[in-house]
Amino acid sequence: TVIRELIKKVPSDSRESLVLHNLLATQLLEMNQATEVLATVEHVLAKAPPNSSERLAAMLARQQALLASGQVDAALAALEEIVRINADNALVLNNLAYLLVDSGNRPAEALPYAERARELAGSDPSVLDTVGWVYMRNGRHGQAEAALKEALAQNPFSAIANYHLGLLYQAMGRNPAARIALQRALEYAAREKNDELQRKAQEALSELH
Repeated sequence: TVIRELIKKVPSDSRESLVLHNLLATQLLEMNQATEVLATVEHVLAKAPPNSSERLAAMLARQQALLASGQVDAALAALEEIVRINADNALVLNNLAYLLVDSGNRPAEALPYAERARELAGSDPSVLDTVGWVYMRNGRHGQAEAALKEALAQNPFSAIANYHLGLLYQAMGRNPAARIALQRALEYAAREKNDELQRKAQEALSELH
């Protein structure tokens, strides 16, 4: 690729090399080549200064590659390491909270990270969705509904927020409202070409009576 050719032309310990390696890692992630991502970011992690933006980008790419390759525990550990270094990064906090509750089944641990992300970026609909989902998984249904409705006020066409709201209403026994939210989730997931979310929304709809 063009990026690989550019990498050959710059000193390996230069900032340009680090940036190019991270660009290559992003490209490889989009191509679902997790193993190559892990190899690519090792160069950055070996060369980048502590607390630099290049190191953070490489650590995030590594975490995404671990998750994409099914290494959930390792991905969680990688995110927890990033949070220790970047305690006020709303994106990282949000991702860690979501992964803890969604893949790690650790909702109580997710709660402080989700709430801190909201403090830092409260109007971001993806953060609000995560907060709502974490509240729901902790049995705090009223706060979950408020957060998810706020997320949908910002972005009414979010498939994932509608899906989470549908599951919340289902858990609350509000099946007509659950059906509306899940049907929206199904429609918007189709627009996003998100096959997995379409499947999940359809399964949840089939469970309603």
